[in-house]
Amino acid sequence: MEERKRLLPAEKTYSTSLKEPVRIHPIELNTLPPRSVPYMFDEACRQYSSKIALNYKKKGIWKTITYWEYRTMVRNCAKGFIMLGLQPNTVVCILGYNSPEWFVADLGAIYAGGIAAGIYTTNSAEACLYCLNNSNAKIIVVENTQLTKILGIKGKASSLKAIIQYGGEEDKEHHGVLGWNSFMRMGQGVSDSVLETAMKGIHTNQCCTLVYTSGTTGAPKGAMLSHDNVVYDALKIGEKLSLTRNEIYVSYLPLSHVAGNVVDIHCGYMFNVCTYFAEKDALRGSLISTFQEVRPTRILSVPRVWEKIYEKFQERAAESSGLKKYVVNWAKKQGLRKNLCAERNLHGNSPVRYQLANFILFRKCKRLLGIDHCKTIVSGAAPLSLEVKMYFASLDILIHEGYGMSECSAFHSCCLTGSFRFESCGTCCTGMITYIDNPDAESNGEVGQWYNVEDYEKF
Repeated sequence: MEERKRLLPAEKTYSTSLKEPVRIHPIELNTLPPRSVPYMFDEACRQYSSKIALNYKKKGIWKTITYWEYRTMVRNCAKGFIMLGLQPNTVVCILGYNSPEWFVADLGAIYAGGIAAGIYTTNSAEACLYCLNNSNAKIIVVENTQLTKILGIKGKASSLKAIIQYGGEEDKEHHGVLGWNSFMRMGQGVSDSVLETAMKGIHTNQCCTLVYTSGTTGAPKGAMLSHDNVVYDALKIGEKLSLTRNEIYVSYLPLSHVAGNVVDIHCGYMFNVCTYFAEKDALRGSLISTFQEVRPTRILSVPRVWEKIYEKFQERAAESSGLKKYVVNWAKKQGLRKNLCAERNLHGNSPVRYQLANFILFRKCKRLLGIDHCKTIVSGAAPLSLEVKMYFASLDILIHEGYGMSECSAFHSCCLTGSFRFESCGTCCTGMITYIDNPDAESNGEVGQWYNVEDYEKF
């Protein structure tokens, strides 16, 4: 079916129903034709079928999955969901750490005409139950380390029909738990025509992803994102970052978070990224080891990653003395001078001194962190302090801040090299507008969020 014909008639640009379509803004129709997630994924996999898509470790050895193998897995997963009774516009929840199974389950749910919804691994059993009941989820895909949570509350999850476990040994003790391999074999045995029929019911302006907030200030809230929203945002992120077809990612941020989901999964296939999965304890200490091994070309991060590195570097600096300390401080001054001059379009930087500082310090620090091949580092989800940003700039490591939220998808704006500002989240992605409501004398908007229903059209 032609992708434009996948649009359902709609009067409103917002919806509070998983089944209700939304009206796509006419400007978007002129700049980027509406596309569904399966359409974009199929196009990418056909064009780069033999390229490595996903890399994961098994018993300490990297295993690979090509884009064509990835597509086959997604289709088998989708057929498995259909066999388990997944109906159009109903939810599959996913609970676990980043893995090929997470990616496949997310896209498989969407392929089957359903909706993918991630749950944070840090959620309590009660918070998991809330997400299951709030979304009326029919199926949950859960990692073995999280299975106990679900088994404890499954009797209270009124709509839950199936539990699929991935990772570890298959659970054979509990009735109703289906192992990942058994589930995938089930899907493999289903005719492709069953899937094609289900895919004909996919509409670009309907919900494909349900993103739950972490629930730190109350019950988790689900933001509904349409196919067109996800596709548009992923393409515009790639445009903003100038992504090429030779990028290397490390997937470690929670895929239940909108940024991790859209960037790792959807930007990943749209720009044929080669993705490596970090260890489960990445944010507790092993991330740098993975960076050193993989040498990513782009890094999406949160402030705490850089704050912890900053703290360790400060501890090392406190132990140094004499000539070494003097030389390091001199080099850091050159790095900060270079980046401050670049920010302000000044010419006070000395190329010779910078090259010497790079030889003495910068290249060694980047190699130590495994970011010597990295072209862009973006930090989001919370503000990164100016002190930490300036410190890394003194090491010639620019950390760019991005802004977005679950309700408008992963990235709304981002500060990048060429337009870098230390105290800015940068300019908006194409097609997105920032509006400051009721500005004060310093042009700051009033404290709060922009969630009134009548304001959604302005977004």
